[in-house]
Amino acid sequence: LAGFARAGDEPALRLLCARVADHDSDVRLAACEALYHLAERGNKIVGTAVRKHMQCWRSEVRRTATKAIGQLGKRGGEPSIKALCKCFEDTDAVVRTVALESLRRLSSRGDALTLAELCARLGHPQTETRVVVLQALRRFCSKEG
Repeated sequence: LAGFARAGDEPALRLLCARVADHDSDVRLAACEALYHLAERGNKIVGTAVRKHMQCWRSEVRRTATKAIGQLGKRGGEPSIKALCKCFEDTDAVVRTVALESLRRLSSRGDALTLAELCARLGHPQTETRVVVLQALRRFCSKEG
């Protein structure tokens, strides 16, 4: 579908949003990938549909959804920033890395919401989560960015 529709094509976006909730994880993955290419930044309907699958059991779907939120989320948008920070708790290292890259696209140094979400995870029992949170804090607290 992404090869036939144009960016921002509302009927195509509605169809893809419905497929993001498909029972088949391969279909969910393909829908997230297509939305990544077709949707425009800040589209609330697409953002909501994709965020729901950032916790999918299948790591490939979580990775793609996390990447899509970084591409499509509204800069400074609370739902997307919270969802990305939650991804730092993921067991998959690639999801955590993609979440950090995506957060860099949607937030800025000193952003109060981002800093609060990160600080809330400093005591997380998973070492990998604490490491990526410290990396993110370094980026969002530093003068260089």
